[in-house]
Amino acid sequence: MKDADQITNLLEAAKAVLEEDIIPSLPNRKRLNAQLVGKALSIALNTTYQMVRKGRNEPDKNNEALSNQIRSGIYDESLTGEIAAILSQNVDERLEATTPDFKLHQKFSQHLTS
Repeated sequence: MKDADQITNLLEAAKAVLEEDIIPSLPNRKRLNAQLVGKALSIALNTTYQMVRKGRNEPDKNNEALSNQIRSGIYDESLTGEIAAILSQNVDERLEATTPDFKLHQKFSQHLTS
């Protein structure tokens, strides 16, 4: 997920530079080629948006399934053992995806690494 977000940001920045700085400064005969590159960036950006949206839906489905399992009593009532490891990994993955500095630099004292 993190990679897809970085790719999206990079494509958005490249498209903005192309449209705002490069194309206006080109001679007319070169603008068509630059506009073609802009269209290719738009296609890549839309594809990346779709990948990001699809990737964000998967954790929601997994969380819903896990929630249903907890409610049904598959795991012990104290939520220790296997479920504790699953929940800890889930939190780690979400933190890594949304706040890379959290784990990378261990900036937050509340986070206990395993």
